[in-house]
Amino acid sequence: MHGLAVDAYAASHGGDGGERRDRQSVLLHLTALCAVLERGYSSRARIALLQRLAAVKRDYPALERPAGAPARSFLHAAAASDLADYDRRVREWAQSVWDFWAPAHAIARSYVQAPRSPTG
Repeated sequence: MHGLAVDAYAASHGGDGGERRDRQSVLLHLTALCAVLERGYSSRARIALLQRLAAVKRDYPALERPAGAPARSFLHAAAASDLADYDRRVREWAQSVWDFWAPAHAIARSYVQAPRSPTG
């Protein structure tokens, strides 16, 4: 669950998209959320995906941040009463971040399928 928590936090707290690293961070962590939540990637497969995508310094597109905030934040996970509750709460938080970024789903999904070139 730790990787999912990292992805949820990073996708929620990306920069303004002005820097290449900000764009890369948000898009890669959204892609990891997609891979885990929609495609059932294991933690090992999630790490391999992130490593593959980060290996080449692409100029990832800037994503327009939706208005508002995800329905849940790290505080939701922090309120867990035990490990099982924490796992459930992290998954709920991650799902809320993924749902928040709905306008970017097609882009994130395309990176799960295959890395894209810097131009397309």
